[in-house]
Amino acid sequence: MSFSYKRKLVLALAGCVLGCSTSTLECTAKTEVSKKGSAQKAKPAAQNVSVIGKDSSEREVVEAFLLAITRPGPERSKTAFDEAAQYMAFDEMAKRAFGEAGWPKFSGAEQKEIAGLFRRLIDLRFYPRWRRVFQNGQFSMTSQSKQAGDSLVVGTLSQEGRKDLLTFRLIRSPEGFRLVSMSVKDKDMLERTSHRLRRGLANKGAAGLISHLRKKTQEGQKDVTKSPQIEELISGGK
Repeated sequence: MSFSYKRKLVLALAGCVLGCSTSTLECTAKTEVSKKGSAQKAKPAAQNVSVIGKDSSEREVVEAFLLAITRPGPERSKTAFDEAAQYMAFDEMAKRAFGEAGWPKFSGAEQKEIAGLFRRLIDLRFYPRWRRVFQNGQFSMTSQSKQAGDSLVVGTLSQEGRKDLLTFRLIRSPEGFRLVSMSVKDKDMLERTSHRLRRGLANKGAAGLISHLRKKTQEGQKDVTKSPQIEELISGGK
């Protein structure tokens, strides 16, 4: 073997070793950056919401909902809430809010209108808080269970050094699993909203309450702080 050939072989091997080392270092660096980035600002799982359908699991629907809530872009654009709204069952939420005794007091047309007003109120009062809380936190699923026919996706929301128990409640609809409520610890969003609506129905009657809700949905967004606390996920402000 000539000296020239040996030299070329050595250089080739050295290049291979250096190349592999460089790739390893780059991979390690990228991993470290990724870990640091996750620690600084955790984000929901990267779920392609376009593939969510009637056969998607409860967890996949929750992930798609959180991705839609935290998606970058103008908060109050005309369609900002639309993406997240497609994973929610507003008709069922309105029905549960008024209960078996209250819901039949509305006609079919009134029930349809109330479901629309309910959606609008959530857009105005809850969505801005959801967006701010979830953009600054990370939800990690810990368990999944069934309760009275509903599906519960339970986990912890880590935000600013604290961890809180957060539960998503879903139903099985013809379109697939859809969200109907969420709870922080033992406080449920739909239950809290239900108390106000049932009291309003008792005091104002069906027509009076609908008129009141119409007015509320025309007032616009109110009482939104820059960094709402996790409890505001279920309160919607005043």
